[in-house]
Amino acid sequence: MTLEPGTKVWIRCEVKRGLFPDERTVHLDSPSGHWEGVVDVRQLRDEISEGKTAVLATIVGGSEDDLAARLPGQARHHDYFSAPRSEFERCSTA
Repeated sequence: MTLEPGTKVWIRCEVKRGLFPDERTVHLDSPSGHWEGVVDVRQLRDEISEGKTAVLATIVGGSEDDLAARLPGQARHHDYFSAPRSEFERCSTA
């Protein structure tokens, strides 16, 4: 699967309710670390209140084994999320 910078992808995540009805707190984990941020519910594959779904992201770079992606919304610590290529699924609708 060729994922180049600019490609829209889904990344599996865990979500919880945010402060406002149209936002969710998103948690992502990988061997490279943890990403946590607040995103608009429309950036999720499933507009659920809590549980497992996927968040829309944009590939910004990578190596043969890993990719880095920019996630929407406001991150608490890191701007980008890095993980093995297997964690990313091409978004066919974006």
